[in-house]
Amino acid sequence: MARGSHTGSWREFPAENWIVLDHAESNALLPPSGVNLNSSWEVPPEVANKLLSWFYPQTEETSRSNRSRIIREALRMTVVTLDRGMARARIEASLRMVHSFYLGQDSGELIEAKLLGFMDFSPAERRIQRLRLVTEKATYNDEWFDAALRSVSRETLAAQSQ
Repeated sequence: MARGSHTGSWREFPAENWIVLDHAESNALLPPSGVNLNSSWEVPPEVANKLLSWFYPQTEETSRSNRSRIIREALRMTVVTLDRGMARARIEASLRMVHSFYLGQDSGELIEAKLLGFMDFSPAERRIQRLRLVTEKATYNDEWFDAALRSVSRETLAAQSQ
């Protein structure tokens, strides 16, 4: 979800996109080996790019085409708690990318963002329970914006559709 800071226009209302990760992509968010307190790992660029390329304020969307071109990204996880078979990882991310406002136009609008979040997961089952990521500081050219990512499991979606 994203919201721009420009008041008096449609930009002050939240907008959302859905990002679907397959099993391999979800697995790439998890640590590559055993988990200890303070274990850290970088999320592979292809998965980090899939998540971070949607962190921009509302723009004119007429298709699901991704108009973002990442210049630099980093998405790092660090285990901060281990309790009863569950782990929580702190997420720190940074992003610099170009995102065109209109489809088919490469206007060079620049996004700079720092993001924070957490991921709860079961190391033994290699299963993500919850993932949250928000902008700590983000600009689209000179405009501030806020964006957030919230995970929703397949089971939750199935239960809601009944």
